[in-house]
Amino acid sequence: MSQLKVDSIVPTTGVPSGGGGGIIQMKQSVERTVISVSSSAAHDYQNISSLAVSITPTSSSSKMLLILDVGMSNTNTGDGVGFRFYNGSSHISEASGTGGANDGAAVYCYNNDANNMISAQAVHLHSPATASQINYRIYWATTTSGSVTRYLNQRNSNSHISASSFTVMEVSG
Repeated sequence: MSQLKVDSIVPTTGVPSGGGGGIIQMKQSVERTVISVSSSAAHDYQNISSLAVSITPTSSSSKMLLILDVGMSNTNTGDGVGFRFYNGSSHISEASGTGGANDGAAVYCYNNDANNMISAQAVHLHSPATASQINYRIYWATTTSGSVTRYLNQRNSNSHISASSFTVMEVSG
């Protein structure tokens, strides 16, 4: 059996501006159990320790494509839950804007019925500029104050369970 081993794949016309030549490696974490967190503080982001990926880039010119796919609910109708990407302890997905926004996230989910489970996806292209190991993490928080319980992978009514995943792909630069 023949094998072809290369460090990167680059199109004959070169790497497109702002893009990469191909996927070098991929890692994924999957959470299949239900996680619930009760909180009374708005925007108190907490780590979902089971949705973490450690990856060592093959080159400092590589980019990392982060993909989050979650199912969530909470006990407060009309309340939102935000999800953020972190590189170690640094928040890398914060949105910026005007109009009184005091919080930034990769994706927000708003629950119009506490018995519904919401599916949310977020994608982020990160340029870490390192060939050292990177520890990516997912954090989440509610958007309002008051006693709120949020659930990952479950409806508030303890039925309709799902799985959530966090995928990281190294893209050659």
